[in-house]
Amino acid sequence: LDEATRLFGVKGYVGTSVRELVEAAGVTKPTLYYYFGSKEGLFLETVELHMLQLERVITDALDSDDPVTTKLRTFAHNVVVEATANPDAMRFLVTAQHNPEEGQPKVDLLTLHRQRMEPLGKLLCSGVEHGQLRADLDLETLIYSFIGIVNMFVMMGFHGVKPPDAFADQIVDLFLHGAAAR
Repeated sequence: LDEATRLFGVKGYVGTSVRELVEAAGVTKPTLYYYFGSKEGLFLETVELHMLQLERVITDALDSDDPVTTKLRTFAHNVVVEATANPDAMRFLVTAQHNPEEGQPKVDLLTLHRQRMEPLGKLLCSGVEHGQLRADLDLETLIYSFIGIVNMFVMMGFHGVKPPDAFADQIVDLFLHGAAAR
């Protein structure tokens, strides 16, 4: 799965051969077929692995009794750190979602991503209910605004740029208070 992540992320699905996959992983073709059924099966399993890892990071960040702002900071921090620590996985998911090739197995990562973002939506709803966030904004707008800020730091990590100190505090402050001078 590590080698599939790396190769599919760099070369794409079509550009990666079964021979390259098994040689990089140090296994045989029958081993790949036994465990994954096919190259497509390996690709789909790789997608599922990384989406589950993302879900774990999100759940770990949001499963506490902390205030909304603390959970948002933890979420931003954990997601960016995970992306920075595992750029091959980010490259793979970005490539699979935003640059799908003809012949690549169809994976609706947007729907999977939306499902994985449900806990964040619940947290933001809680923030609205408790008067910590504006009630006049659509929930999806809140989710995408926060995720958009976080994703810019994720993309920096994807390119090997270390996030600045206190980036999670800055993300949450910008999300909650905007960029206007106070």
